[in-house]
Amino acid sequence: MSSNAIPKAFGEVRVTSSLFEAGLKCFTKCFLLSLGEQESGNAYADWARSHDESYQKEAIQRLIEGTEMADVTGVTDATNLSSAGWRLAVIVRVHAHNLESIIPLVERMKGEQHRPAQLVPVRFVCANKLTSHHKLLVA
Repeated sequence: MSSNAIPKAFGEVRVTSSLFEAGLKCFTKCFLLSLGEQESGNAYADWARSHDESYQKEAIQRLIEGTEMADVTGVTDATNLSSAGWRLAVIVRVHAHNLESIIPLVERMKGEQHRPAQLVPVRFVCANKLTSHHKLLVA
């Protein structure tokens, strides 16, 4: 494989949040996933993924329970974020060029006086301590 083939092949790939997360942990895994390789069965990785997903679902459910249903939306595309009728948006897909991310929760903070509302992304982590990887993923 020539050295010119890698950037061209990688440049055509849509970089998703799961691909970015794989890249933080292992560049080789990220590269193989970008080429369409499937992950091999790893019992611990499957357990950790399902544990994180259940933690996220429970956290979102707790936040929604404390909020009036009229203030919650299930926006799936960021183009609808400008409507002012919601306070919490669940599972928001945002993209720009070849970058894509799925944000578990976006909170709309009302702007003060003449300032516009702020959109705050929320990511749920079941770890006791936040790492630099967690901070990069929310950014």
